[in-house]
Amino acid sequence: MQLGHESVDKMSSGVLSIASISDMTGIPRQTVRRKCASLELKGVIVRDKSRLYCCDVPSFAIEAILQQIGAMIKLNARLSASE
Repeated sequence: MQLGHESVDKMSSGVLSIASISDMTGIPRQTVRRKCASLELKGVIVRDKSRLYCCDVPSFAIEAILQQIGAMIKLNARLSASE
């Protein structure tokens, strides 16, 4: 997963599609679809009429969240490489 400026811009807009989440994370679309459906049932995210998902995460928190995810991905890559 490459977390660049484009990913931050997409997330900052407040809405994401299944395809954009899949593209940004590298997670298969069907998996993203199932996870989004589960999060929607729990009230964590909502889907609008255009089938885009959004979550009321304050914009100032998005960058911190992305940094933490990026750090976890790097750690996972290092652990996987050492196996």
